[in-house]
Amino acid sequence: MKTVILISMSIFAFFGHISAQVIENLHFEQKEQKIVVSYDLAGDDNTPYFLIQLFYSGDNGQTWIGPLQHVSGDVGSNQPAGKSKLITWDVLGETAELKGNIQFKISATPVKNERMGSGSTGQMNNDAEASSFSGTYGVFSDSRDGKVYKWVRIESQVWMAQNLNVGIMINGRKIQTKNDEIEKYCYNDEPSNCDAYGGLYQWDEMMQHNSNSVSVSKDKSMTINTDDGKDPRNKRICPAGWHIPSDDEWNELSYYLGGETVSGEKLKEKGTVHWKYSSTSETLGSNFNALAAGFRAVDGKFSGLGYAAYFWSSRGGYFNMFSGSVTGATGVQLKNDSQQFFKNQFSPDQGFSVRCLKD
Repeated sequence: MKTVILISMSIFAFFGHISAQVIENLHFEQKEQKIVVSYDLAGDDNTPYFLIQLFYSGDNGQTWIGPLQHVSGDVGSNQPAGKSKLITWDVLGETAELKGNIQFKISATPVKNERMGSGSTGQMNNDAEASSFSGTYGVFSDSRDGKVYKWVRIESQVWMAQNLNVGIMINGRKIQTKNDEIEKYCYNDEPSNCDAYGGLYQWDEMMQHNSNSVSVSKDKSMTINTDDGKDPRNKRICPAGWHIPSDDEWNELSYYLGGETVSGEKLKEKGTVHWKYSSTSETLGSNFNALAAGFRAVDGKFSGLGYAAYFWSSRGGYFNMFSGSVTGATGVQLKNDSQQFFKNQFSPDQGFSVRCLKD
């Protein structure tokens, strides 16, 4: 049975890229299995909006865990200045237990509101973006639509720590076509699922209908797709400075986290918000935060929400020169009831999640 033991707690603020103090009047309290943090956020005309993130430490501040995912309230991007703000942390959604000398840290990073939208959209300022990849984790903005994404460093790689969510939603029964718009599916055709889980993309749409196919087969009807992710065009639908991960780059990530038999578990987000069953494994914690976003099937139906995560790589299978379609593409699968990191060939007409890798 899960328990939470809070022996002692303290809290302080960390100001990312801010010269003057902006977080004041910090208070916290435990309400059953949740922690509620209250604070005031000061701003001015130059920095009226902030990205607010919450972290905790169980070893007197030597290491920090976060940014915490199972939080609600006045947290995340585009938080305006104001008083009496509240953050509620669902402790058991994040970790199996919490005990010891617990400290909390609030990070406040200024963002511009030039392209303000709903949810997590926002435009990072130049100082924040320029220095955002120097540490272990942080945020960056997609200049195309202003959305702000989290990122995480895992050994030598820097990954998006959230699923890509770019483009306009189309009905799951339709095919994503080559046109001037990036198209996406939202699970069950509900836009709120794109907000929570990111978009789902067919392989050709992800590659922007421009895969690198060479090596004609003996019957001259097929070519083998050899796109390995190192082609500079492999940005595809990723933001500037990022690219679709190759098969080898996915393998490298799995190796860093212990190999295929256990790395799937380490890539998952903790808790039951986006997975049906919560793992109590202490091996979780890469902060890759894979979500069980499910997939869009070839027939246009959706399946697997809460039970599995699927991600594309840039490696395709066979390209039919006559039909103009790819008959297979390499993808990664994480299952709810397994620790394994699965890779397989899938129909490119399925809709999978996309994670981008820093160039």
